[in-house]
Amino acid sequence: MTVDYDVAAEDLTSWFSYAHSMPAAVAVRRRDYAITIGGAAAVGLGASLLVAREQDPVLTCLILGASAVNVVAAILYLRALPRSGGRIYRALYGRVAVGPFQLALSSDALREKGRITVRRRWSGLEAVFETRDHVFLSLGWAGAIVIPKRCLQGEAQLGDLRESILAHGGAHRPIVWHIAPEAPR
Repeated sequence: MTVDYDVAAEDLTSWFSYAHSMPAAVAVRRRDYAITIGGAAAVGLGASLLVAREQDPVLTCLILGASAVNVVAAILYLRALPRSGGRIYRALYGRVAVGPFQLALSSDALREKGRITVRRRWSGLEAVFETRDHVFLSLGWAGAIVIPKRCLQGEAQLGDLRESILAHGGAHRPIVWHIAPEAPR
C-alpha cells in the first residue's frame, strides 16, 4: 500500500504539541522542572552559606539575589519551552520534514520518500496516534511520520492504512492504534 501526502509546517507543530501533551512527556517535563529549579536554588543556597561563613552580609545578599534571578529564569525558560518548541522543531526539521511525501508499506518495512528516502523497520514503530486532523506514526526518539488527514482520500483510505499498519507491524510486535483527542494549542 502507498499513501501520498503533503506535510506543512503547521503539521510539524501539531506533532510537537501532541507529543509534549502525552502523560510520559508531562512527567519528564515535571522532573526536568524540579531538577533545574532545585539545582539553581541549591547552588545559590550553597554559595550564600559559604559567603555567610565569611561574615560578609553584602556579598551574601548579592549571591542570594543572583540565585533568585537564576531560579526565576529557569522557571520562565521551562514554561516557555512548550510554546516555542513547535517553532524550534519547524526550524530544525522543516527543510526535510515539510513537503510532499509518499509512504510505502511492505511486509518488512515502512519507506518514506520525500526529498530523501528513509526506510524504517516495523520494529521502530512504537505506536500510532490518530487525532481529528492527523495520523502520527510514532518512531520514539526518531520522531514521527506525520500524515495529515486532509491528504487522505476519505475514510476508506484511512481504514486501509489502519489495516495495513496493524497487519504488517503486528507481525513483528503488537502495534496499538490510539484514537486520541487533539492536542491543546
